[in-house]
Amino acid sequence: MTAIGINADAEHLTILTANDTHSAVMPNKSGKGGLMRWRVVMDSVRRADDNVLAVHAGDAVQGTVFFSLFRGDVEYAAIDSLGFDVFIPGNHEFDNGVNELAAHLRHVKAAKLSANYDVSGTALDGVLQPYVIKHVGGKRIAFMGINLNPKGMIADKSFVGIRYIDAETVALQLSDYLKQTGIADYVVMVSHIGHVGSPGTLNDVEIVRKSHNIDLVIGGHSHTLVDPTNSHPRSPHLVKNADGRTIAICQSGSKGEVMGKIDFDTETGKAVFSHISIDSRLDSRIAQYTAMNKWLAPYAEQVDKKMN
Repeated sequence: MTAIGINADAEHLTILTANDTHSAVMPNKSGKGGLMRWRVVMDSVRRADDNVLAVHAGDAVQGTVFFSLFRGDVEYAAIDSLGFDVFIPGNHEFDNGVNELAAHLRHVKAAKLSANYDVSGTALDGVLQPYVIKHVGGKRIAFMGINLNPKGMIADKSFVGIRYIDAETVALQLSDYLKQTGIADYVVMVSHIGHVGSPGTLNDVEIVRKSHNIDLVIGGHSHTLVDPTNSHPRSPHLVKNADGRTIAICQSGSKGEVMGKIDFDTETGKAVFSHISIDSRLDSRIAQYTAMNKWLAPYAEQVDKKMN
């Protein structure tokens, strides 16, 4: 699998996280979100921190007129423009079918992950990979992609040819393999299965409780705004694994209203999670991005015409 190195001398990795942004290209009715504001924040963090990776945990599309009109052209281009390093498909990425998704993802530079979808013989064959290794601070950090069961979530006609493999089984076995073989020092599960659910429902929390070798979770699907203070027992941020070790599970709501930020210590494996609000305080710094504004303007104009 792909191995990518960044600053090998640093002991800290900053991970910017997104999930379930749902075609929120422009600020929503509550005044939150917007691609240009994301650009301001991400560039600011990259200037401040030496080692930064950006991870999107799925459902970048579907939810506004931008997707209805342009079928993902804006959202997938933005994944590159914003510099995401890791991306996993959510269930809505399949809304227009396997072939159309593959056509988009072939142009996305980020590592595109899924460890438990067997896409052999489909248009996604060779596009998705189970994990990617990032080298930071002399450590090897594996990011593995774990996807939801498509039954009831993805139309059969949109998932033709793909075989689902149980997410829990793959997450536990692959994390053990990556650690026990020495391929990785740390394993990050990037998931689109949901943070919590009813008893017996597969979710991030239940997988972590059974795991030995998952060190951090960046999740999506349930639109959970996880509280970094761990004050809400129904959506816990810190969970004990099978060995009694505390693991951070992170998710940042939906519609791009907040960005997740994780400070990951590559010496200790400790993860400190926080949120960055994506709001109007950032607007004064948008004008500097002349090229991106010029690129986005024609799409926004067509959406305005449609809405009006």
